[in-house]
Amino acid sequence: MADFKIPGSDSGPPPLAMLFHHRWAAPALEETLRQGGGARVATLAARLRAPRASVVRAVEGLTALGLIQPNPGHGHPLRPEFILTEAGARAAAGCAAYLRAAAWLNVEDLALRKWTAAAATELRAGGRRFTELRSGLLVVTDRALATTLRDLGEAGLVDRRVEDSAAAPVAVEYTLTRPGARLASTAKDVREALAA
Repeated sequence: MADFKIPGSDSGPPPLAMLFHHRWAAPALEETLRQGGGARVATLAARLRAPRASVVRAVEGLTALGLIQPNPGHGHPLRPEFILTEAGARAAAGCAAYLRAAAWLNVEDLALRKWTAAAATELRAGGRRFTELRSGLLVVTDRALATTLRDLGEAGLVDRRVEDSAAAPVAVEYTLTRPGARLASTAKDVREALAA
């Protein structure tokens, strides 16, 4: 996987956030695996029922991450075929399981948002406070994390518990629900595939 860093820092965005930066990246990986490890942009756009321009951006992102590459021995210059790399094949298998779990939980749209998988994976360690989650995700903005946690809560994947105390500020802890743990487990598998 390509090594991305935050300028002036030793760390970069979590691999899951980089993968899900483009909404169609994980579905494109899964579909490429389903098609035998190779696909064209037009075919992916048609099969995913996605805008071609969005699929092009996802393919460019996947190429930058080292998960797919142009097929060196096949294709027309105007209609190139892309194939999975070794890392891409591992990630695609994980994405397939993640997307199946999301479909089973009826949270497909939420599952494909940039910070959903990364936040759910961070919560696998147990209850976490907002600042702990933000520290674990490195580059997430407060607004993006708050929106992600709110959406995960509304979908029944995360519980938000306010600790009963007179102390200020109020302590809020976020934990995965049972369905959230199922989705987080498959997201963890994708993260491990990206790290391998």
